[in-house]
Amino acid sequence: MYIGVELIDELSNIKQKNAIYDDWHEGFDNNSDYFVVEIDSEHNHQQSFCFAVNSSGVKSDFILHNDNSVDEYWNSVYWNAKTNVSNNGWVIEYEIPFKILKYFGNSSMGINFMRFSHSDKETHFWVLLPMELDGTVSHYGHIKNLTLPNDKIFQINPYIVSGSAEFKNKYYGLVESMDGDIINTSNLINDFSNIGNLDRLGVDINYSPSSFLNLSYTHNPDFGQINQINSYVNFSSFEQFYEERRPFFSNNSKVYSTPINIFYSQRIGSNIVYENQLYNVNIKDAFRIDGMGNENFDYGILYVDSQVDKSFNQDYNKKIKTIVGRVRKNLVNDNSHIGFTNSIYEDFKDLSKVYSIDALFSLLENRLKVDGQIALSNIDSTQNGLGYSYEISYRNKINDEHRLFFNNSIIDFWLNHQIYDEQFYINHVGYLDRNDIKKQNIGIAITKNNPNPKLISRSINLQHTLKKNINNDNLGQSFTFNWQSTFKNNYSMEFSLSKLLSHYDDWLFLDLYSYDYFSYNEVSPIVKIPESNHFNISFATDPTFNFYTFYNIVYFNDKLNDSGIGHNIYFNYKPNQWLSMDLDFDIKNKTNKYNFLKRRRSFVPDLGNAHRFQDNYLFSDSEIFEKQLTLSLSSSFLNNFNIQIFSSFYTHDNYFDSSIPYSKLSSENNYMYPEMEELPTSSYESDILLYGANYSSVEFNFILKWEFDRRINLYFVYSQTKGVNGEVFNNISDFFSYDFKDNGESELFFDKSLLLKFDFMLDI
Repeated sequence: MYIGVELIDELSNIKQKNAIYDDWHEGFDNNSDYFVVEIDSEHNHQQSFCFAVNSSGVKSDFILHNDNSVDEYWNSVYWNAKTNVSNNGWVIEYEIPFKILKYFGNSSMGINFMRFSHSDKETHFWVLLPMELDGTVSHYGHIKNLTLPNDKIFQINPYIVSGSAEFKNKYYGLVESMDGDIINTSNLINDFSNIGNLDRLGVDINYSPSSFLNLSYTHNPDFGQINQINSYVNFSSFEQFYEERRPFFSNNSKVYSTPINIFYSQRIGSNIVYENQLYNVNIKDAFRIDGMGNENFDYGILYVDSQVDKSFNQDYNKKIKTIVGRVRKNLVNDNSHIGFTNSIYEDFKDLSKVYSIDALFSLLENRLKVDGQIALSNIDSTQNGLGYSYEISYRNKINDEHRLFFNNSIIDFWLNHQIYDEQFYINHVGYLDRNDIKKQNIGIAITKNNPNPKLISRSINLQHTLKKNINNDNLGQSFTFNWQSTFKNNYSMEFSLSKLLSHYDDWLFLDLYSYDYFSYNEVSPIVKIPESNHFNISFATDPTFNFYTFYNIVYFNDKLNDSGIGHNIYFNYKPNQWLSMDLDFDIKNKTNKYNFLKRRRSFVPDLGNAHRFQDNYLFSDSEIFEKQLTLSLSSSFLNNFNIQIFSSFYTHDNYFDSSIPYSKLSSENNYMYPEMEELPTSSYESDILLYGANYSSVEFNFILKWEFDRRINLYFVYSQTKGVNGEVFNNISDFFSYDFKDNGESELFFDKSLLLKFDFMLDI
């Protein structure tokens, strides 16, 4: 398919920006003029392949699936485009091979074109997308009477990683006591390692015998493009969700998308914790089949064979098998479907099976949607769990000239309800932040474009959220009001106010090594959280300017006179088309009278000289200060050569009140605030190290990318980190100059690595 585009404009209006392939943040996204071709090749009004080109010739591709969801990690090297800038504007010539598009027996396709003009900050569509109707792909125009070929694809994508790493850690061991593990300051551990060989070899193989079937194989799957991901220390009890970046798992992944994350591909190849031991897991082989049939029938099958690294642990050299199957069939119309998902996981300790049925019904021209899923989990044929989720949403336009404030506004209403019982566990293959919970969210949003001569848009959002566990303990009830406005000069402001009523927290369990997902309610304390008010306001300048600023302030207070304030200031500066600099400063300061530290399980004497477990839940009267300063730089002198520099300084200080640092919770007073009169269970100095109360770290990364022709890529990565536990630093220079002191008050962690990655693609 060949497409010619002529974009008429004044030469002085055309904004250019250099970047490497698929770098949307630097090359597009308010930084340049660009054009996008969107092709619904299956003509199912659900998925389109999108090909973007900016005025400097930078290319990016992605998929829109489920009518409007973006899969930015889909890549294809086969399409091409050339640009030229002249006095009349700029032009593009597209060459898009049919073999990278998916279709089954159709002779027509959906299509749309999008243009972003940097000078007037406007986005133009060939087919205008009506605001009052949900969806994107379902509104495309059409190309008819096509004679489509049935081309084959066979490509091999090997990669090689070589490098070394050095670790220099000095920390203190633990010793068992009647109050649980405490820091043993007489046992200094010097963990020095110089790993001179980090060689890794892998390959991805893709074969498409037709335009509606794809077969894939991988050995040690490649992570694709190497990018800097902002890192942070997670102090919550819940696992962070990460987007999949490995091409083997990310390409054609839309068929596995469901309301409950039954399949979370980041689980594949992840390490295992079993009986207080960490086992390093490697993917040995993995196979995928993705295809489609007549009348919009999609299916996918995945098989993965992993094993514990032999060099890491000789005792558990056993295979780990994962199987995921998915089928989906359209019903009623192109925007409605029913699907079935099944996952099977087996390692040396568990056999997990999950079954689920999901359905989406989109009615009244996509105005009304009903989306639901029910899932069953089974662990070792004994533990059976049930979970389900459903959502009802409605979107329409208000046309009532007598209601002047809301006339010509878009109204959105939604109701979401989820229940996951105590035995429901899908995290061997899927992702669920927690079970034993009932959640309900109901909300309404009203958006209006050009409400007055000073505004581009204005939106109001009201929400109510209620959470309970299966025993109906109140885990949180909140009311939120949000107001957001974008002004004619493209500046924006947002204001939100929320009230969180008094509730309980039953998810304070942080010891992952002793995690028991079947009896969580039996080992976790239930702690009362006071009623609190939260206030947030943010302000942003025009993101198309060379200098962009964002500022956000957050404040809260509660019934115990605890309070906190946070500031986030972000600057982005683009002095020319090949350089971009970012500075992000985040600071938080709060008081917490009953700050939960950790659960400690210890042995205590019992009658008859026996011993039993006792759980101590440790609290402190704390003042917590957290700061993170991040500086990043991206430079693309050419569109195939990029340098990224990233540096971050982070500090977290928890100032304990040493006179009343802890309390114990017993089964008799679970619903009461902790009593603070009890004596500390161990020395105050030891706990500063044990709980990382005062921790600082610095991270530095240097990444060089050289793309020869998008089929051959070379990466050079240098990384260095330093962490200090137990010290408080007034400034960055004190941190850099700090060296370890064997006085039992601090620990030092240091590592650096140097890696070289080379990947290429062979097209047979």
